[in-house]
Formats: sequence, structure tokens, C-alpha cells
Amino acid sequence: MNFRKTILAGVLFSLTASAVAAPYDDLAYALRQQKIINDLRSHCQIDPAIPDAKIKSTFLHDKQTESQILAVAAALRNKNNDAYGEAIDDIECPDIK
Repeated sequence: MNFRKTILAGVLFSLTASAVAAPYDDLAYALRQQKIINDLRSHCQIDPAIPDAKIKSTFLHDKQTESQILAVAAALRNKNNDAYGEAIDDIECPDIK
């Protein structure tokens, strides 16, 4: 009987741990995304009136800038500040209006 309780407790704990981790992962993703958008605004001198969604769609619409944004995101996710800064600096700014 104790064996069953131990197994059940282990299963419930693992489900609870993953349920707690999921919102944290979503928040961490959203914060990284916002940092990238803010840094793109600064790097490309984008008007503050331009919505974040337009910036995101503009940069992800072109295959070259999409791959650059993916490199930026990977560097940020890996906490590699030097690579992140270089990747942001390498981005060619499109005309966003």
C-alpha cells in the first residue's frame, strides 16, 4: 500500500511541478520578446507610436531578418549578452511606418 501511495504522490508532484513551470516559461518568453522589441525600437529608432505587433510582423516577414531575430532570441535565451548585443547591432533596420 505504501508503494502505491509513493507512486501516486510522485505522479501528482510531477504534474504539479510542470503546471507551475508552464506559466513561468510563458512569462520568461514574453519578457524576452519584449526586451527584443524594445532593443529593436532603440537600434532602429522606431517611432514609439508603432505598435509592437507591427514591429514583430515586419521583422519576421522577411527571411533574412527572421533568421537574425532567431539568432538574437537564441543569444538572449542562452544569456549570452555579448552575442545578443552583436546580433542586435547586425540587424538591418527596415522602414517601418
